[in-house]
Amino acid sequence: MSLEYLLPMSPDRTEKQTKERNPPPSHPKELAPNLPEVATELAAVMMAVKAYAKDHAGLYPNFLTELMPRYLVNPELLKYEDTTTGESADYVYFDGHAERDPGEGIVLAAPSTENDGKRWVAFKHRGVMRIAEGEYRELAGQ
Repeated sequence: MSLEYLLPMSPDRTEKQTKERNPPPSHPKELAPNLPEVATELAAVMMAVKAYAKDHAGLYPNFLTELMPRYLVNPELLKYEDTTTGESADYVYFDGHAERDPGEGIVLAAPSTENDGKRWVAFKHRGVMRIAEGEYRELAGQ
């Protein structure tokens, strides 16, 4: 399921409008309460990546930490928490993307699959969705 329409990947507001009229929620779960937390977190990080790219000639950051604090205020959004074990790990980030690059690629992914063998991923333009591990490995070049 793509979250592209629920959580737009490209911010439409200027930084000033966002701060003055609609400050960001403290947690993306507030934007879409019925979706899994991992999905809303990935979408929120992708929105920050795209806002960064808008200010940097279309280039995505080399490291997700470059998003802090201007584009992403909550550092906990860069961590994936396994709901079954409670363990926390960094999201997998595929750097080197730019908005102008052709094609579709995975930009962010959960560090592991869920119990059904699927992994949450965020694509450059297609949004956030779950894909089978085999498809993930193929797209990630593993």
